[in-house]
Amino acid sequence: MSQQKSRFFFALALIAGATVAGGIFSGKLHATPERDTPSLDEYADILTTLSDWAPESITPDKIVYASIHGMLARLDPHTAFLEPDEFSAMKEKQHGSFYGLGIQIQKRMGKITVIAPMEGTPAYKMGIRAGDIITHIGEEELKESVST
Repeated sequence: MSQQKSRFFFALALIAGATVAGGIFSGKLHATPERDTPSLDEYADILTTLSDWAPESITPDKIVYASIHGMLARLDPHTAFLEPDEFSAMKEKQHGSFYGLGIQIQKRMGKITVIAPMEGTPAYKMGIRAGDIITHIGEEELKESVST
């Protein structure tokens, strides 16, 4: 029976220890009762605790971006936050970007014909204009069978 009592007291001590530890560390996860709203220091503590206790490594920017998305979803569902990569992609899409020569072409009467060069592109700077016929690419002559 002495072994049973030892196990009982060990379990009781373990529960008491966990309760005390929970009381000590609860301040790191919850707003303090003295104030109605949490402070930025408490928010930073929560982010640090989350980063330390996460099952896998999470970069600080991912934690902050996730919290921003969460705040906006709760406070204003009509507002969107774009992370830097998303913002760059949106900005590029709005402003447009072109690669290559910068010309629109069409096959007319079997010949590759420039419809319009885009201003400021390499083709425009080289003097290529609407109506020009492309007969060579580099040193190679174009065949009539080229499709567009």
